[in-house]
Amino acid sequence: MATYRYTARDADGNEVASQIEASSLDDARLRLREQGLQVLGVSPTDTERQRRLSSTEAEELTERIAQVSASSLPLAPGLRAAADESANPRVELALRSIADQVEQGRSLEDILAASDQLVPRHIGGLLAAAARTGKLGDAFLELVEHQRSAHALRRSVAGGFAYPLLVVCLATVVLASIIILVGGNFEQMFQEFELNLPLLTLVFFWYRDLGLWLIAGGIAIGLLTAVAIRVRRGRAGWLRLVATVPLVGPLSRWSGFAEWSSLLSVLTRNQIPLPEALRLAGDGVSNDYVGGISRWLADGADKGQTVWQMLSTTRQTPSSLIPLLRWGEEKGMLADAFDTGRELLESRVRVRSLLLQSILPPFLFIAIACCALFVVSALFLPLYSMVQGLCQ
Repeated sequence: MATYRYTARDADGNEVASQIEASSLDDARLRLREQGLQVLGVSPTDTERQRRLSSTEAEELTERIAQVSASSLPLAPGLRAAADESANPRVELALRSIADQVEQGRSLEDILAASDQLVPRHIGGLLAAAARTGKLGDAFLELVEHQRSAHALRRSVAGGFAYPLLVVCLATVVLASIIILVGGNFEQMFQEFELNLPLLTLVFFWYRDLGLWLIAGGIAIGLLTAVAIRVRRGRAGWLRLVATVPLVGPLSRWSGFAEWSSLLSVLTRNQIPLPEALRLAGDGVSNDYVGGISRWLADGADKGQTVWQMLSTTRQTPSSLIPLLRWGEEKGMLADAFDTGRELLESRVRVRSLLLQSILPPFLFIAIACCALFVVSALFLPLYSMVQGLCQ
């Protein structure tokens, strides 16, 4: 339940102002009418306004507004209909709040540009620029397409590692269970028979008694170190470090620059000046490390430097972007250059993800098979030697 501030007139004609809890703006009005009050105005409390929408919620809000803008419905009723369809209470509240302000005579672009609580800065800046050129509907559609493309790319990256990680986790649980639970029974049996154990079996029992815990401790230390680095360096510093890790690093870097190129293509195509577009893209991209680079580029662009020359000095920049941006800046077709760069980087990410999905599982299965062979050999070699001795 959200809290709303209202002003109303009671049966005696006196104006009253207070707060009421309700599931939506319409529900708040209905509750007030049921109390016999004539509603003069209802709005979310400051607490509700200060709760910033998450990136996912902001993207849903943008998509809902784009659908309404592209339809033939009047804006305010269309926004209320979209609010009724939304399963997210905060998105519903935002849509109803926008509808109320539209009914009060404010334009949609003014509402979004003036409220960082509803949408991120890059969306508000884009819509304000699109409104000036009369292409608000096209800008919404381009923005929604950018968001869908970014989501699809992130799913592609996650899909490249999901199955291998699942296999590793399941194999680790099974092998650790065998080593801990079954290994003890075999060790007790070998002691009762006073068998001379081969080196492989001795290594297995050492691993069971000490090595397994050393590995677990090493993993715990590694995780704690990663958390400490993440906290100390922040998200941008952490992503910069991740970008240097083999396999994972290139995917993180390429997907970040692909999203950045896609967003800049939308912003520059809607005639936003390059320095401002770079700052808005820095705020809008999900990879904070790439966002920091974008803001640094914006400072250089303010001083008259070209983007491609600045990018050529950074080691983490995908090399394929630089000649494209040089061509775009020289020919005045920067939006097309960014769009082409997005396509190249997205294609590279998908190919690398598919390669990981194809190559990693066979290597993992070989490694798991070797571990299983080690366990079986270590446990059954002494038994084989004992049976062979009894047969002689």
